[in-house]
Amino acid sequence: MSEANSILDLMEADSDQQAMALPDSGAVTDLASLVAMLDRAMLDLASLEEQVKEQKKVVSKLSQQDIPDLFKEMGNLKSLELNDGRKVSVAEDFSISIKKATEQDAFSWLRDNGKEEIIKRKFSLSFDRGEGQEAQIVADLLLEKDLSFSDTESVHPQTLKASMRGMIESGVTPPEEFSYYPYKKTVIK
Repeated sequence: MSEANSILDLMEADSDQQAMALPDSGAVTDLASLVAMLDRAMLDLASLEEQVKEQKKVVSKLSQQDIPDLFKEMGNLKSLELNDGRKVSVAEDFSISIKKATEQDAFSWLRDNGKEEIIKRKFSLSFDRGEGQEAQIVADLLLEKDLSFSDTESVHPQTLKASMRGMIESGVTPPEEFSYYPYKKTVIK
């Protein structure tokens, strides 16, 4: 028997023993205990996430509805100082986004209204293995080389809001290509 065959035989025998060897009952008990702890932790996490979701609804209702409504009932107050020194006020705010269904029309509206600078363009290229040299050639050569690429446009939601704020505050309502929701919010200082 050659030395190579004896080493292979030993390795094979060792792997058979490892496959047959079961962990002792203490290790299995420890594993079962840890799995049970993981199950409980996952359930607790799901419960906490649901509680956070519900608490956000409570905060939103108090901030955007209940307190502004009370300020209105109290004679359309703009702000009020509490006994503890904190100043509470109600401010106008809004959310705005681009509707997915009318995205291209919204981008056109932004361009036509001097807001093209907030539109981000992203080019994505795909190269197969061995096309490292082509990957070094930049945008000017894309069409000339007939390489496939995607060109996507987007506007960050906060950038859109900041850009549209002046127009909205001057009383102009955004066009229908945008989802626009004005609301009041409570500010505590």
